Amino acid sequence: MNVNLFMTVLRIQQTLILLGLACFAPSLEQTLAFNRDDEVLFLSPGDSKPSVLAKGNNASLHPNGKAVAFLASGPKAGDTKSVVLISTDKKTKRTVYQSAFPLRHLSFSRNGRLLFLVLKDGKEELLCLQPANGGALSISTRIPKPFEADALFSPRWCPDGKSVLFHDLSRVFRVRLDGQVLQKWSVQQLTGKANSVDSLCAFCLNPANPKQMIYTSAVKGTAKFEEAMGGEPNTALFLIDLASKRRTRLTPIDMVCTDPAWSRDGKTIYFCGYREPHYRQAYPFRIYSIKPDGSSLTEITKGKKPHP
Repeated sequence: MNVNLFMTVLRIQQTLILLGLACFAPSLEQTLAFNRDDEVLFLSPGDSKPSVLAKGNNASLHPNGKAVAFLASGPKAGDTKSVVLISTDKKTKRTVYQSAFPLRHLSFSRNGRLLFLVLKDGKEELLCLQPANGGALSISTRIPKPFEADALFSPRWCPDGKSVLFHDLSRVFRVRLDGQVLQKWSVQQLTGKANSVDSLCAFCLNPANPKQMIYTSAVKGTAKFEEAMGGEPNTALFLIDLASKRRTRLTPIDMVCTDPAWSRDGKTIYFCGYREPHYRQAYPFRIYSIKPDGSSLTEITKGKKPHP
């Protein structure tokens, strides 16, 4: 075999190992990528301890469950300007996007598209890498921000993999990749109260039932929370039925909640949080799972930003 042909075959094999789409196995429902401090971690079913894959943050699990994308750490805190893809066995690793500006909110869709925010000169831009011929990721056109949106906070893929959900503090938008607005709600419509979310709050549609949406919003903390946190507002996890408009608070009154995400089958919700015994700990953050009816609240491990 000549050298050029050998190298071509080798690159194809590496791409298939790293990015090849596979059928979803039931075990993927319990598979998580997440962060702890400045580490990218991976937890597979049956493991009592997650494995450390790399230094970085914003870990996002590829839909085949065999690779994780993350934002590589720069020389300064928060200076994340490159997207890296690593196989969960750590045998392959490569940079798939390099930016001159900080990147945030990395996430894979169910069809292998990779979404992230670019913070360019004080403004947010949404970009998407998507599989091209041969399985490699290539840059798509920028996802235009609707003229009526004031900001692009906490973008999340919608279940169809062709649209994105985000908010601007007062409204929640679902937009196509060409920027066309498909749906729009006021924050007050969804949460029952205006001025109830900040830039870190998020809205996510159930992949198995698009009439169900989870979200995080500000709530009054308990007396012990306010004492420990100096009067800062708490954040709770809610579910709203978009058809009936019925809202349900899912998490206990002492719990802080961020970074909600649905499991692939829509039967479980993962999020980052902590409770009263953790308020004064140096690293209070845990990853939890809970059912959409508020049952089976389970602490999984220490960490942030779960991506099932």
